[in-house]
Parts: sequence; structure tokens; C-alpha cells
Amino acid sequence: MLPLIDPQIQIVLNAITGHRFQIPIRIQESVEPKHRDIKMKKILIMLLLVSTHVLNSNVSIAGETITTQEIDSYIYQDGKVDGRSKGQFEITYYIDGNTVTRTRVYDLIKKEVIPDNTVYQIQRQLLSDPTNIGSVFPYRVIRAIGQPGSDAIEILTISETHIQSVRSTNNYFVVSRSKRIK
Repeated sequence: MLPLIDPQIQIVLNAITGHRFQIPIRIQESVEPKHRDIKMKKILIMLLLVSTHVLNSNVSIAGETITTQEIDSYIYQDGKVDGRSKGQFEITYYIDGNTVTRTRVYDLIKKEVIPDNTVYQIQRQLLSDPTNIGSVFPYRVIRAIGQPGSDAIEILTISETHIQSVRSTNNYFVVSRSKRIK
């Protein structure tokens, strides 16, 4: 029976990717030194590719605070645009693990802070998620779903430069786009 990758390499790979899985690459114990060197080079190249992939997905880092300024917002009701707002809010989010928490909403017009602690669950199973190493999508985004009120659902799409959100209640929905400023 052939052993799996060296346990130390497996630990490093799991730490880099944030996933816990076994890679079905096997190394024969009785391999000539030349062949062993080639197999180790292949493993090192694979580790380099995985780490480069993870480091190049700049969407967010666990424990990161993101501040955005709203660019525009549209309210839809009864199948038509019912209102439009131009950049009324500055919003701060905190990303940690599999959650995004909206920690602060500042109304730029009224010059007041609106209390908020909405928690969103990041949808890591989506192929465009930055942690999904098997994805072929060149454009990576984080998507998260939360419940900002007793009768509302909101979906966030977090990219390197913007955050877009869609909030739905029983009789209207709001689509807004914000630019990352911090």
C-alpha cells in the first residue's frame, strides 16, 4: 500500500487553502532517488500553484474591515422603479470566517449613525468564491445572505472594488451599489 503525501506537506496545504482534504497523490517508498526528486518537484509546484491562487484572490481576508460609500440605490415596488437615491450611506462591514457583519451605517445626509449588527452567512459553496480552489472563474466575489429586519432578506456581493446588495421585503426591494473606500 502506498502512503499519501507526507503529513507535513498535507498540514501546510491545509493551512494555505483553509480546507481540510486529502490529496490522492501517492509517493512510492521504494522509488529511485531520481524519480523521488521529480515527484517532490511536482508536489512543490502544486503547493506553489495553490498558494498563488489563494494569495491572488484579493476580495477579502478573514478578519478584514471594509468601509464603503454608497454610489446609488434604487427602490422597486409593484414592478417599477419607485425611487432613487444618490450616495446616502457610508457602511462598514467586518468579514471573519464564514460571516460578514455590518457594524456601522452612517447617514451622510442626516449626519447620524444608524445602529446595525446584521450578520450575513458567506456562501462558500459557490464556484466564484475566492476560497474555492477548483474554480475556473477569473472574477472572484464573496456572496453572503443575511436578514437585516424581521421581514427582510439581503444578499451582498463583495468584490475587490465594490459591494452590491439586494434587499427584499414583502412589498418592495432595494438594489444598491457601493464603492470600497477602506
